[in-house]
Amino acid sequence: MTDHAVATSTLQQTAVLRTLERMLDGLSPQACRELERALIAHTSQLSSARDRRRGELGALSEMLHELALPAGGSYTLVQQIDYDRNRPLDAPRGALLTERYGGWRKACRAAYSMLPDGRPRGPSNPWPGRRRHPNNHRPYTYDEVIAAVRRCALELACRPSSTTYMRWVERKRQHAHTLGVDPRIPTINTVYRHFHDTRDDRRRWQRIVVTAAITDQQLTDAFTTRIGLDDVHLTVADELDHDSWNLLLGAGLTAPSIELLRSGQAHELVLPQAVIAARTLDCSLDYLSGHTTERGRPPHENTRFDHERYQQRRREVGINAERIRDTLQLLPREARQLALGRYQPRLRELAVLEQLLRLPHRRLLAG
Repeated sequence: MTDHAVATSTLQQTAVLRTLERMLDGLSPQACRELERALIAHTSQLSSARDRRRGELGALSEMLHELALPAGGSYTLVQQIDYDRNRPLDAPRGALLTERYGGWRKACRAAYSMLPDGRPRGPSNPWPGRRRHPNNHRPYTYDEVIAAVRRCALELACRPSSTTYMRWVERKRQHAHTLGVDPRIPTINTVYRHFHDTRDDRRRWQRIVVTAAITDQQLTDAFTTRIGLDDVHLTVADELDHDSWNLLLGAGLTAPSIELLRSGQAHELVLPQAVIAARTLDCSLDYLSGHTTERGRPPHENTRFDHERYQQRRREVGINAERIRDTLQLLPREARQLALGRYQPRLRELAVLEQLLRLPHRRLLAG
């Protein structure tokens, strides 16, 4: 075959693939799932499991192995939006990998753990399976159980009783089972094992709540976003594990910011740190702060507070700087820096500003 014929054939194949991709983009999520299942069933008769894994994860695996492994981490992570932008035309879309592997981070972990011939790297088994629960196989640390008690308290805006904590855990795990994810939510017996100095469960639970150090001010702040037990759902904090912390640290998140995430206070993150966290965990700012149960799309890396839009809107609605300062409880210097774009608000402060200025959600962000 001549070079011209090869080039023509390649162009024709590319055109066909692009046409098929446009057709797939027009399908509903349910139709995409049905098509994927049909293709998987068909290819299972034509290729081995290793071949199928190479077809599913090969492109993602190559991208991940081009990145430096974070210190202490066991795999690298690429944003789903970046994968979709750079993947070959014959590689599966990120949304399909996310659904198949129970989350984008799990897909990345499986791809990074795959050898070039399709086998898993080492004794681990990163492929999807009903019996695999890697998060629950690692013992919970003391810090993890305390963080879970704090999350329960701040979500419900109360110092929980042992019964309340058990019901909170039950609701969380029910949602996790429905979504097919594997969260890090310790049961009350797991929490008790870290406080074994007394057999009196009532006194032991009282000591646990005291150790969690939940202040009255924190409960007051949490009251505006409190939820009932029937409305409990999974949050970013419920999925954080050791690998996640290392990835977040490697991406530039500070230790205090990670502690806010672990305790369920992502809404207290300053905007630049919130953007880093959302991009690293592959979710939207709304999911990060607990405003929605849909992961959504991560923000752009240059997302920032639009101080010019803020000043213009403040003049339009006639709200003076003093009211802004008093409502957000800012120092005078911080209020001036906010107007100049030198003070990046917390997610909670951003939501208050939108309400004061009567702006649609996220209209104070640029980038």
